[in-house]
Amino acid sequence: MHSRIARGFRFHVPLIPLDNAGVLALTSEFATDYNKAVTYDATGGKYLYYAFPASFGTPSRVTVGGLTFSDFTVTTLDFTNASGHTETYNVIRLNNMQTGAAINVNWA
Repeated sequence: MHSRIARGFRFHVPLIPLDNAGVLALTSEFATDYNKAVTYDATGGKYLYYAFPASFGTPSRVTVGGLTFSDFTVTTLDFTNASGHTETYNVIRLNNMQTGAAINVNWA
Protein backbone atom coordinates (compact mmCIF):
# COMPACT_ATOMS: atom_id res chain seq x y z
CA MET A 1 0.00 0.00 0.00
CA HIS A 2 1.35 3.40 -0.98
CA SER A 3 0.96 6.29 1.47
CA ARG A 4 0.53 9.65 -0.14
CA ILE A 5 2.86 12.32 1.21
CA ALA A 6 2.13 15.98 0.65
CA ARG A 7 2.88 19.23 2.39
CA GLY A 8 0.67 20.50 5.18
CA PHE A 9 0.87 24.06 6.47
CA ARG A 10 0.09 25.47 9.89
CA PHE A 11 0.38 29.10 10.71
CA HIS A 12 -0.96 32.04 12.65
CA VAL A 13 -1.39 35.44 11.10
CA PRO A 14 -3.58 38.51 11.21
CA LEU A 15 -6.75 38.00 9.17
CA ILE A 16 -5.76 38.18 5.51
CA PRO A 17 -7.08 36.76 2.27
CA LEU A 18 -5.13 33.56 1.77
CA ASP A 19 -3.87 33.03 -1.76
CA ASN A 20 -1.28 30.84 -3.47
CA ALA A 21 1.61 33.27 -2.88
CA GLY A 22 0.71 33.49 0.82
CA VAL A 23 0.77 29.70 1.23
CA LEU A 24 4.07 29.40 -0.67
CA ALA A 25 5.70 31.84 1.74
CA LEU A 26 4.85 29.69 4.77
CA THR A 27 6.87 27.01 6.48
CA SER A 28 5.55 23.55 5.69
CA GLU A 29 6.10 19.93 6.60
CA PHE A 30 5.36 16.61 4.94
CA ALA A 31 2.16 14.87 6.00
CA THR A 32 0.12 11.81 5.05
CA ASP A 33 -3.13 13.06 6.64
CA TYR A 34 -4.49 16.03 8.56
CA ASN A 35 -4.15 14.50 12.06
CA LYS A 36 -1.84 16.81 13.95
CA ALA A 37 -1.40 18.32 17.39
CA VAL A 38 -0.14 21.88 17.02
CA THR A 39 0.88 24.55 19.51
CA TYR A 40 0.31 28.01 18.04
CA ASP A 41 1.77 31.30 19.23
CA ALA A 42 -1.00 33.89 18.98
CA THR A 43 0.74 36.54 21.05
CA GLY A 44 -0.80 39.92 20.29
CA GLY A 45 -3.92 38.39 18.73
CA LYS A 46 -3.87 36.22 15.62
CA TYR A 47 -6.13 33.96 13.58
CA LEU A 48 -5.08 30.32 13.50
CA TYR A 49 -4.99 28.50 10.17
CA TYR A 50 -4.29 24.97 9.02
CA ALA A 51 -4.00 23.99 5.34
CA PHE A 52 -3.59 20.54 3.77
CA PRO A 53 -4.61 18.65 0.61
CA ALA A 54 -8.41 18.35 0.33
CA SER A 55 -7.94 14.67 -0.55
CA PHE A 56 -7.04 14.12 3.13
CA GLY A 57 -10.66 14.97 4.08
CA THR A 58 -11.76 17.36 6.82
CA PRO A 59 -11.12 16.98 10.55
CA SER A 60 -14.19 15.72 12.40
CA ARG A 61 -12.90 16.36 15.91
CA VAL A 62 -11.04 19.55 16.68
CA THR A 63 -10.03 20.51 20.21
CA VAL A 64 -8.57 23.78 21.46
CA GLY A 65 -6.99 23.63 24.88
CA GLY A 66 -8.50 20.15 25.32
CA LEU A 67 -12.09 21.32 24.71
CA THR A 68 -14.17 20.33 21.67
CA PHE A 69 -14.22 23.20 19.20
CA SER A 70 -16.33 23.78 16.09
CA ASP A 71 -16.17 27.54 15.45
CA PHE A 72 -14.04 27.42 12.31
CA THR A 73 -14.47 27.91 8.58
CA VAL A 74 -13.19 25.55 5.87
CA THR A 75 -12.49 26.99 2.43
CA THR A 76 -10.70 25.49 -0.56
CA LEU A 77 -7.78 26.84 -2.53
CA ASP A 78 -6.32 25.51 -5.78
CA PHE A 79 -2.73 25.61 -4.61
CA THR A 80 0.22 25.42 -7.02
CA ASN A 81 3.47 24.41 -5.34
CA ALA A 82 6.97 25.63 -6.26
CA SER A 83 7.36 22.68 -8.68
CA GLY A 84 4.21 23.63 -10.60
CA HIS A 85 1.90 20.88 -9.28
CA THR A 86 -1.64 22.12 -8.60
CA GLU A 87 -3.87 20.51 -6.00
CA THR A 88 -6.96 21.57 -4.10
CA TYR A 89 -6.21 22.35 -0.45
CA ASN A 90 -8.56 22.72 2.52
CA VAL A 91 -7.78 25.87 4.47
CA ILE A 92 -9.24 25.98 7.97
CA ARG A 93 -9.41 29.23 9.94
CA LEU A 94 -10.64 29.57 13.50
CA ASN A 95 -13.37 32.23 13.28
CA ASN A 96 -12.21 34.26 16.25
CA MET A 97 -8.87 35.88 16.88
CA GLN A 98 -6.91 34.00 19.51
CA THR A 99 -4.46 35.39 22.05
CA GLY A 100 -1.79 33.58 23.99
CA ALA A 101 1.72 32.25 23.55
CA ALA A 102 0.82 28.54 23.59
CA ILE A 103 -2.59 27.56 22.19
CA ASN A 104 -2.84 23.82 21.77
CA VAL A 105 -5.02 22.64 18.88
CA ASN A 106 -5.59 19.00 18.01
CA TRP A 107 -6.81 18.45 14.44
CA ALA A 108 -8.33 14.95 14.25
